[in-house]
Amino acid sequence: MLAVKLVANRETKAPIDRAVPMKVQKRAYKAGAMVRVSGNTVIILPPLVMTVEDADMILNALKAGLAAI
Repeated sequence: MLAVKLVANRETKAPIDRAVPMKVQKRAYKAGAMVRVSGNTVIILPPLVMTVEDADMILNALKAGLAAI
């Protein structure tokens, strides 16, 4: 399991608006990867056995989700 915690400010670690991680989730899903959201954290559960192409697809989907914000 991997997780990315989204914050509004890196120094203060103030949480980001709750709607933002949901935007990431929706865009990543459209790009081909299912991710979970818990509060301001985006959770990625990759398969235990995967190819380089699978990893690229997951990372590109996450990149697309983060670009949406």
